[in-house]
Formats: sequence, C-alpha cells, structure tokens
Amino acid sequence: MKTLKFIVIPFAAVLLLLQSCSSPMDVDTPRDKKKITGEDYKLKGEISDIYFEENGYVKPFEDNDAYFEVDTALGLNALWMRLSLEDFQTDPAKLNRICIQNINLELDSINFDHPYIFDGRVSSRNKCRIKIARGLNTSNDTLTVAGQNANSTEMTFDYIKEDGVLWLSLHTKIHEQKIWLEYRDSTYIDYITVTRLDTTYDNNGNMIIKEIKEKIPKEVTVKIEEEKRMNDSLFLNGRFKIKF
Repeated sequence: MKTLKFIVIPFAAVLLLLQSCSSPMDVDTPRDKKKITGEDYKLKGEISDIYFEENGYVKPFEDNDAYFEVDTALGLNALWMRLSLEDFQTDPAKLNRICIQNINLELDSINFDHPYIFDGRVSSRNKCRIKIARGLNTSNDTLTVAGQNANSTEMTFDYIKEDGVLWLSLHTKIHEQKIWLEYRDSTYIDYITVTRLDTTYDNNGNMIIKEIKEKIPKEVTVKIEEEKRMNDSLFLNGRFKIKF
C-alpha cells in the first residue's frame, strides 16, 4: 500500500505543473516581421550608357530628370521610369527632314518581361510624348503622343539580374509634315506715269511749253515667299543601359 502512494503522488504533481505552464507560441512577445514585397524591394537605377539613331544617323541627346526603379521580388519584375531626353545640338532649320526635339517617357509599374507598346490613351499613366521640329520655326513645331494616329513607340527589355543591369530598347515611328519656305521670282508688267515737256507755237509765233503725262509699261520683278509642306517620316532607335 505504501508503494501505491509513492507512484500516484509524483504523477499528480507533474500533471498540475504542465497545466500551469503556457505554450511558447501563446506568449505575447515582440516578433520581427519582414515584408515579402513592396517599397523595401524597389531598386533605384541610373543610366550608364545611352545610344540613339534618328533615320539611321547617330543623334546626341541629353538626359534630364531621369528616374528608374524596379521591383523583382517574387518574379514581379515591375518597372517605374521617367525620362526626358533633349536634343541640345541639332539646328532643325538646317535639316532636310523632320527631327525629334525632345522625348518624354513615363512608365508606371509595367511588367518588363515582355515588350510594351504605348497606346496613346490620354488617361494612361504610361506616356510617350515627342516634340517634332518641322524645320521652319518654333511656331510650326508640334507635340505628338505615341500611339495616336500613325505614330507608334515600342519598348523592349533585357534584364540581367546577376549583373544588376536592365537594357531598354526604344523603337519610334513618326509621320508628320516637313515645312519650309521657298523663294521665287515673279515678273509682271506695271505702268508708270512719266511727264514730258512739249513745245508748240501760237499764231503769233510765241513759244508755248506744255507738260504732257503719259503711262508707259515697265517690267517689274519681285521675290515671292512661299510656304511648302511635304509628308515626312522619322524613325528613332535608342538603347540605354540602366545599372541598379
């Protein structure tokens, strides 16, 4: 009987001890929480190389207000960018064709796993606005939006994750009118009035001098300024390297 009491008493003590303890998972202690996507995963980048061709000729551009961010967490591959390129060297009045004066690109969280084509919607957060110099003066320059009418812009991407590099390729096609002035000579016949003196005598032999006005033809040549317009096209191919 003594032996039975010796076994039961320790077992009851252990049972009471277990009931009085809380699970470590139930304890309300601070824990570190880490996001799996969002602002913390965005990487900022900058242009390290830039190359552009306009109608097959290398064209200099100056990049202003450039901003790039990517988020590649969980295969999201989203791109945010803002880029303004300005032609700081070309004199449009001396060109034989239309040319790009500046180009402004905006992309908002697009997926860069596949090409992006600008659709020209005014409400879209993704825009490509291009100012075209048409060769006469600034009053004849025009702002066009890629995706509207016959104007198109497409961007393709090549992401090299291990190098932290994103290659962007830009392909733009613009149709506009080239404007210029031509000068030509125009000849016409005008009549001018001349005055000559005519001398006569009266019956008494006195001299009478009279002024006689006559109109005589004269050939006049003038230069005429004439504005000319011609349908033209423009192809822009650009490639830039973004380092993150």
